[in-house]
Amino acid sequence: ENEEELQDMYTESPFVKLSHKTSNGKKITKMEMLFEDAEMIHLDELYNKDFVKAQQTKRGIIFGEEGDLNTTVSRYICHNWANESRKLWSDRFDVILYIELKQLDYSKYPRSRVWDGSDLILSECFREELKKAEEAFGKRFKEDDDLRSRTLLILDGLESLPPACISEGDLKPAFVELVNFPNIIVTASKCKGLNDVSGTFYLKSIDWPKVSEENPEQA
Repeated sequence: ENEEELQDMYTESPFVKLSHKTSNGKKITKMEMLFEDAEMIHLDELYNKDFVKAQQTKRGIIFGEEGDLNTTVSRYICHNWANESRKLWSDRFDVILYIELKQLDYSKYPRSRVWDGSDLILSECFREELKKAEEAFGKRFKEDDDLRSRTLLILDGLESLPPACISEGDLKPAFVELVNFPNIIVTASKCKGLNDVSGTFYLKSIDWPKVSEENPEQA
């Protein structure tokens, strides 16, 4: 895909299925159960939905085919939030941070020190040449609850989560901090083994090609 095609893709709001069905805290075993009575919406409309607006902490999981589709949806969010002409969800979030979960391994985060969630955010979301700005932002980020409440954290690729973040891995406490962030969207290719948490909304991404506005159910 060339840059022009990507620009076109990122300016066209994808359709997703939205569900907030609960399994009463049990593990989620079948995706079909989550989306039996799901509502088809434009992704841009997500934070205008009554259930989502009612949640003090807004936690969402996007399910889609493993690989490119979920990453494309994640990049769509980041691109259109930063785009001056679109300003997606900019009335709700002052900052949107994106982390590709497969990057969280020991080659990047050695066991020789203790890492926390803010360390992972600063390392994954800021460039080295912004070191001083990183440190200032990092201190504010840890101490400023209002800033955290106005930040959306996107965690992309739960199925690719390295062993360092699972079970007894040294990065698990830091990863748990990320998952407990006030506003998060996690992408995953499957639901098996995920715990249902009260207040979580679930999204199912569908193919990106243009869908008729009058009949989105054809997707």
